[in-house]
Amino acid sequence: EAAQHFDLPITFGDTFERIAYSMVDKGELSMSAAEVHVNLRTTLPESLDASEFINYALSTGTLLATPAKRIAFFHHSVAEYFAARYLAKLLTVDRGAVQRCLGRRDWDQALLLMLGFLSDEIAEAVFTEILKADRAMAFRAVNYVEEQRPKWIGVALRSLIDEPPSDR
Repeated sequence: EAAQHFDLPITFGDTFERIAYSMVDKGELSMSAAEVHVNLRTTLPESLDASEFINYALSTGTLLATPAKRIAFFHHSVAEYFAARYLAKLLTVDRGAVQRCLGRRDWDQALLLMLGFLSDEIAEAVFTEILKADRAMAFRAVNYVEEQRPKWIGVALRSLIDEPPSDR
């Protein structure tokens, strides 16, 4: 664990959320090493060198070095998970954050993962908002939900009863 290795109060989640959010938002699977370094300078304790932390994350396999001096998470789902955590935090200060993600396939899974980081009340309101704005995306993404899956499927199906799709 990074906290033990560096003897500092840090976690990968808090450290990588913003980077992952940026990757998902740009529809990219990797980010330039320079951009990762700049982002880490804003989240890591001042006493920890960003390059040293990047090297540690690379040595643990959490991050992977790609051609052209780019860095990626070892799997895209890790980026989506961290992005979902960041989006949940962002939502507390910016209610429009979800709206900006809707209709963009890169956000399908992260939007539904985000629900797990919200209170039940807020999660239901956000999922209802997602259903109203982009029902097809909500139904695609609900396939990937692991936590409370029956609940979200039920909410999605009830939306079809309450507001059936119109014939165009």
